[in-house]
Amino acid sequence: YLRLPFAVDDPSAFDSLVLRMKYDDGFVAYLNGVEVARRNAPAAPAWDSTATAERPLRDARVFEELNAAPFLGALRAGANVLSIHGLNLAAADGDFLVLPELVAASSLGLEGRYFRTPTPGAPNEGGVVDFVGDTKFSVDRGFHDAPFAVEITTPTEGATIRFTTDGSAPTATTGQVYAGPIPIGRTTTLRAAAFRTGYEPTDVDTHTYIFLDDVIRQAAAQPGYPTMWQGYPADYAMDPVICTDTASPHYQPTLKEDLKTLPTLSIVLDRDAWMGSANGIYTHSLSRGVAWERPASVELIDPTGREPGFHANCGIRMHGNSSARPGEGKHPFRLLFKSVYGPEKLDYPLYPDSPVESFDT
Repeated sequence: YLRLPFAVDDPSAFDSLVLRMKYDDGFVAYLNGVEVARRNAPAAPAWDSTATAERPLRDARVFEELNAAPFLGALRAGANVLSIHGLNLAAADGDFLVLPELVAASSLGLEGRYFRTPTPGAPNEGGVVDFVGDTKFSVDRGFHDAPFAVEITTPTEGATIRFTTDGSAPTATTGQVYAGPIPIGRTTTLRAAAFRTGYEPTDVDTHTYIFLDDVIRQAAAQPGYPTMWQGYPADYAMDPVICTDTASPHYQPTLKEDLKTLPTLSIVLDRDAWMGSANGIYTHSLSRGVAWERPASVELIDPTGREPGFHANCGIRMHGNSSARPGEGKHPFRLLFKSVYGPEKLDYPLYPDSPVESFDT
């Protein structure tokens, strides 16, 4: 005999009840003393009754689902007991199994829902009424020379747009709430997503705006980033003898225009995921596997207009063997395209002279 106590806050909230059983060889099930189901049981089971038939082991390993909805009235507010009288084929039978699950569910009404996770043969879980319409930026990613303002919109009424400029992905509770055009006057990574209660939110859109005066004058030290690497001072600046020191024999006065002739790859991710002391993949450049994969955004910007470029949300890891050793300083990255982040593949002619136009990584 098994007695399984459980609590119910409001029995009237449920409109379906299913008893799921794995058993070998028979049973009688009671809900608060009311019989709700039986299999291979005698008409009047006693304490020493045996099952009336043998249940094959291949069947015993699989849940049998029995509709117990007619007995919803037996549920009580507060304490309840599911009782099982287990029956074996004989006292000397060497195998025996009783594994019950009682599943109560309620419907959401007649309104349709979309479900992210399929639950075939089981009650639906959660669901959303609809999807928030994708965000639109009034200014596209690219190179800029003068300040401007960016408007972000979504066609979904009642949705809230949140945005960040620190590389992190906005969520329903993080990031700034968009209240009007955002002024952009320096190199900025602008990330935004739209949310509405009961709706599936948008994915995170990212637009990188590059001001080349910022690039060639970027300081060697950057707030929030490591100041030392393996005993050497960190240096986040371009070499001034090339880009800003006009007295240098190596100074290149056309550098800004030269940079506009090259496709630029902008990779954006949370600062802690990139260079954090505990979680940063760059800080732990020899760490491997999915545990050291982080969500990121990647944009290909072609300032010449020859290629349309692209944006995709993806995963990022460190790459290489000897080149990933901490003492090497600069390390290569690997981008991985998976449905958990965005597209399952990058479909783009990344290498103009190659027939390969679809990439997993």
